[in-house]
Amino acid sequence: KNDKWYGYKDGKHVNQYQMDEIYTRIITDHNTALQEFEAGRLDDFGLNRNDMKTYGNSSRLTRTYESYTQKISMNSNRSKLVSRQSGNGNKAILANYNFRKGLSLCLDRNNFASQTTAGSKAFTSLLNDLYLTDVENGEMYRNTAQGKSVYNSVYGELGGNPYAADYTKKPLEESAQGYNFNMATFYVAKGIEEELKSSDAGHLVPGNKIDLRVYDNESETTIDMLNFLTKAFSDVVAAAVAKLKESNVLKDNENITIGIQSQKDEDYYNSAKSGNYDLIFSTWGGAAINPVGLMQVYCDSTFESNCEYGFKGNQDKVMLEIDANGNG
Repeated sequence: KNDKWYGYKDGKHVNQYQMDEIYTRIITDHNTALQEFEAGRLDDFGLNRNDMKTYGNSSRLTRTYESYTQKISMNSNRSKLVSRQSGNGNKAILANYNFRKGLSLCLDRNNFASQTTAGSKAFTSLLNDLYLTDVENGEMYRNTAQGKSVYNSVYGELGGNPYAADYTKKPLEESAQGYNFNMATFYVAKGIEEELKSSDAGHLVPGNKIDLRVYDNESETTIDMLNFLTKAFSDVVAAAVAKLKESNVLKDNENITIGIQSQKDEDYYNSAKSGNYDLIFSTWGGAAINPVGLMQVYCDSTFESNCEYGFKGNQDKVMLEIDANGNG
């Protein structure tokens, strides 16, 4: 409606960008979009991991890092999980802390990023490298003593091999990005054993298949991600079951497996809010110059829109004093 919006019409913007119209095409199929781009009929194109083989070293490739961190959110509410079980499938085991801890440790995030995405990198914290704690001086949160301490506070005793004869607790090196298969096997086995011995409704029994469902938008990237998760989770459960058979927790003819299904759900945030899910690929983040505002998700006990249904922190027990205006 502003006939001067395009700038150059006022005679003061010679040799600058000129346009009279923007024509936008929405192409949902990735391969079709790629063909149109290579034929010169699209001006820009978002690459996936396979496209990087062709265009990864192109001088025209533009990388823009996002302040968002992608994560796998798990439902930990036992009653909700039990209500969604059927047949021989078991979901309630996700309520077990040790089992969830083992699933996290079994994920090689470095391989996950390189094998399923076009340009993401492995990470283990919510606040990534783009967040500022001092906007005027450009100080990055990850460069502060507090930011650097987060990894070790989480993985400080998870670097050893619990099955080694000389096992001692030691930090998990940061380059591993939270991956330790031996420790993962230990915690998955511990979680399975606890659930087998549990008397809670819907608890795990020999012969069950751990049946997880993840919401997926059916893109090539998320399908690759789902396949990666399926193999990682299957490998660690198989290793844990083998350990439980060695210790006679399970008989030789007893078995437990795990499977993941994808389900398209355009309204998955509301599904998460109501607890009608098992796993979700979710993203978390926002304004890089306002990390404090982002913490409402986990620090406000009345906030209901996070994707970790059943999560209960210490919001009502911990008080933090924040020097918002910087006057000490």
